[in-house]
Amino acid sequence: MKIAKPSAAHFRGNSMWRSSVVRFLFYALASFSLLALVAFFKNDADALSGGLHSEAVDSVLAGSVESLLHSDGGLDVSHLRVEARSGIVVLAGSVADERSQRRALSLISQLPGVRGVRDETELECRN
Repeated sequence: MKIAKPSAAHFRGNSMWRSSVVRFLFYALASFSLLALVAFFKNDADALSGGLHSEAVDSVLAGSVESLLHSDGGLDVSHLRVEARSGIVVLAGSVADERSQRRALSLISQLPGVRGVRDETELECRN
């Protein structure tokens, strides 16, 4: 039994098939464009994934937080640890004083992609 291949003339004559493919491509492009605009205006790297977080996104977010804290000259970050889970940044370790603690939390909360900050820091005991 031989299966006949559809010819180009078959597809040219089938305008319903063609219009449904064009409609599908239009909606797919429009959906992706909308997600890209949302990501741009929210300045949220996570928006393109449709709000789904992954370990890679959290790893990049944690790296961004660490870079931000290291770039601030007024903070001693040598005793701090940063983790990110589903966009929630966990700051742990010890800080010299409350001012440093507030500064670090403020910087982190302003970073795009951060959905929340959990503070697990402790103040260092000075003798």
